[in-house]
Amino acid sequence: MELIWSDSNGMHVLEVSGSLDSNTAPEMIQSIETCLKESPNSLVIDFSGVDYVSSAGLRVVIKTNHTQTAAGDKMILCGLKDYVLEVFEMSGLSKLLDIRDDIESSTS
Repeated sequence: MELIWSDSNGMHVLEVSGSLDSNTAPEMIQSIETCLKESPNSLVIDFSGVDYVSSAGLRVVIKTNHTQTAAGDKMILCGLKDYVLEVFEMSGLSKLLDIRDDIESSTS
């Protein structure tokens, strides 16, 4: 898994590539927690490079969304491939999360 951070229009943007599973979830949650602790802000997570999400990956998204909501900030997911989006739909998370088609619609 690769994590690349940037900022766009006052929001943190995290580009994720590879698999988000039990092996990589701890690295991602630590990176997110460190970034948001140092500089709280709204967060866009770009999943366009993600090929697989396990239940551990879903927990990262749920925890991050909860943290952002509690802080009064927002979290947006974007760029989910059809088969990754299907995981979010089957879990019911697609109804609870702000999921957008691409990064441009997320940061404007």
